[in-house]
Amino acid sequence: MSAQDITIGAKVGGLVSDRLYLAISAIRTGNLVKKDGTLDKPDLNIAEVFDPPAGAMGWRRSIWEIDLRYNYGKEGIKSIVGSQPDVPWQAAVAFGRLVDDADGAPDRKGSFGFAEVLLNLSPRTYLGLRYSQMNLEDGATAKLGGSPVAVREYRRYSLGVGYRLSHLTHLKTEYTINDAKGGSSKPELNQFAVGVATKF
Repeated sequence: MSAQDITIGAKVGGLVSDRLYLAISAIRTGNLVKKDGTLDKPDLNIAEVFDPPAGAMGWRRSIWEIDLRYNYGKEGIKSIVGSQPDVPWQAAVAFGRLVDDADGAPDRKGSFGFAEVLLNLSPRTYLGLRYSQMNLEDGATAKLGGSPVAVREYRRYSLGVGYRLSHLTHLKTEYTINDAKGGSSKPELNQFAVGVATKF
């Protein structure tokens, strides 16, 4: 195994105040080529992009991200299902960069990020709002966010409502507006979802 095959990742994070959590993370994969010479897909993806840049004979993925979270606990992680509604609201923002370093083809570069807020309207009911985006640069396109056609830009606006049936079981509904640009066509990707989330 050569140094080019090794994946390296790191994360540094912690509380910067009683409720504010900051983290910086980065990862660089090794060369994503299988033993038979075909191109592999990374386990870590951004906006559901698993495939290499078009025409690549080898590739490596590099990602860095900055996360800022308020009222998510000392580790910056607080699942809605299974946790008490002990704060009136939670908020988080993140920004990052992606570089797919291609052999024999142009590199694919882009930026991504999100902002979200959760409001506990009552001990049983909560409202969630989220905005997320992914932009590729230099004319690059990919099937961002599960788009059926390759696009350059993808934005998602989500509104969700949850109801705590019990501490470990929630009923959730969400409406999502998905806006994709820069492709050969503009797919209609909006969706409405209802589901039950539970922990055992």
